[in-house]
Amino acid sequence: MRPFLPTLAFLVGVACASPARAQALDPDFPFSTGPAPARAEAINLPYTPTIQAYFPAEVEEAQRTRLLGFLSQHLVMLPPAHRALLHQVVFDPGGYPRAQAAAARFKTAKFTATAIALPQSIVFYRNPPSPDWTVTRGVVFHEMGHVLAMAKFGASAPPAAWTEAARSDGMFFTQYSRNAFNTTGTLVEDFADAYANFVGARYFGGEDLTAFQATYPARYRLLESYAY
Repeated sequence: MRPFLPTLAFLVGVACASPARAQALDPDFPFSTGPAPARAEAINLPYTPTIQAYFPAEVEEAQRTRLLGFLSQHLVMLPPAHRALLHQVVFDPGGYPRAQAAAARFKTAKFTATAIALPQSIVFYRNPPSPDWTVTRGVVFHEMGHVLAMAKFGASAPPAAWTEAARSDGMFFTQYSRNAFNTTGTLVEDFADAYANFVGARYFGGEDLTAFQATYPARYRLLESYAY
């Protein structure tokens, strides 16, 4: 989970994917705002088991199509084995239910989460009065880093090998991951931030991949072993 992400400058390409969709209505879906009707759509991507996406029933088809298009474009950039870890995506009409506790924990007046990861799922929050959800590559990749960690390590926190890699590289991956470590004492966000940058650099290659390898050699070796 992260309340914001810096722009990933290297993510300039657009992957082409059109999800094959089948719709159904769930009359009592457990959104953060309470049980309500949800539109369920099946997303089928290459070499990937079906992913179920849930929207509030009142969301119009044009908006659903646009958001699922963004999501699909980002997911097809990931290794197929990682896409296969994601079974469900929820477009929640409310905000992060634990925002008040998170604000106190992070010692900030207000905490807003664009999305959170759970085992095999991602929840995007609309955060009213916003009329829309934020489905950027940075957010999707970051949350998929958490999904991978939960599947591979059994928890969001990476193993001791990651701590050693971060120490070897000599730095936190981002200021956000430093702040999270100072608050939680774990490298949960460091792993997700590094993963988000790694998979983008790995996808586009060239100078971005070379720079990642040179700047974060220890993290690179671990991520390469996890991903490819």
